[in-house]
Amino acid sequence: MHWQGEVIIASNKNHIAAVIFSAGFIGAFYFFLTSYNAYEAGKAHIDNLRVRTRLMSQQKQQAEQKMILVNEANQFVEKAVSKGLDRERWENYAVNISDQVAFEDFMKLLSQCATSYSHYFSPVSLQTKLIHEDTVKARQKKTGKSSKNQNPDENQAYDIDLVLKGAFLVRTK
Repeated sequence: MHWQGEVIIASNKNHIAAVIFSAGFIGAFYFFLTSYNAYEAGKAHIDNLRVRTRLMSQQKQQAEQKMILVNEANQFVEKAVSKGLDRERWENYAVNISDQVAFEDFMKLLSQCATSYSHYFSPVSLQTKLIHEDTVKARQKKTGKSSKNQNPDENQAYDIDLVLKGAFLVRTK
């Protein structure tokens, strides 16, 4: 009988060793997984920091470029003010002409729109359309007026249908 007890103790030692070995393997596997997760999290954090660093350097470059443009604009404004191009020294007059004019009047208007030292014309749009005699006669029929009933101004021959928009900037002294 004594011999069988030794077998039971020996088999219990094998089971105990297997349990200890299994617990050690499970513990090692747990520490491996936590270490691997920490490694992956650190890698993702480093990638995130690299992206942030790249974005920050791009923003820095853009800010430097904008500062260069702002400095150039400030230099331009200073130079313009030194030459007398101060906003307070110029008046703005809007131009909005929509009328039928004779060709000679049209040429006078265009010559007045030329830029000089004391004024500048800033055009927005210019539309011209030649007027044919048939169009004038059709308008007279529509309105029921004949050329005999009209004022001398209304009897004038118009050559161009004109639409001119823009602004005159005139230097004040």
